[in-house]
Amino acid sequence: MGTRSQGKGQYAYSLYAYNANVVDEQIHLVVRKPLSAIEAEIRRRFSLEGPLSDVALEKDALVLTFEGPTHVSGQVSAKRTSQPATNPETVVVRKRRKHRVRNRMKTRGWNVVAKFANSRGQSCTVYRPFYDALVSGKLKRREAYAKIRDILVSNGNKPKPSSVEYFLNNTLEYIERDTARAAPSPSRGSRAGAETSTGGS
Repeated sequence: MGTRSQGKGQYAYSLYAYNANVVDEQIHLVVRKPLSAIEAEIRRRFSLEGPLSDVALEKDALVLTFEGPTHVSGQVSAKRTSQPATNPETVVVRKRRKHRVRNRMKTRGWNVVAKFANSRGQSCTVYRPFYDALVSGKLKRREAYAKIRDILVSNGNKPKPSSVEYFLNNTLEYIERDTARAAPSPSRGSRAGAETSTGGS
């Protein structure tokens, strides 16, 4: 866009040239309203006292979820309106809990050695491939981990480290208990014979 002046005296005039290629200007209005102010307004309107448990944006609506009874009053008492708005720093917005996908392992075709409750109180199953691989006690921790993982993969699994640790720890714990139970304990007769021989000497 430009201007050009022509003429003299009272007949002077100006010509304006407009460039059509210039992109039209756009003005955007941005309004930011604190979440605490929205929460306080809703609390006053519906007389809510429960804590704010969730905030979500669903299509074109802002959804605020409060804990407490489902019935609320539409009237606001003078006492509640006189209360100050909630401090923005104390508002806690909780994220929605994601659905946890369990990493189940395929154990089809494996014989079960035993079922027991581990030291954490969990009901566990000890499978024959894991038991046979670890019962000798000759493998180091890293070697035992790799062995358990290979067994899981060979049966069509894609194990996470937590799954490998789960089967490894439970199998080792069962073997340790089984070994302690199988260890011979001195009989009463042998102890008595030892005491007699000692006394005779």
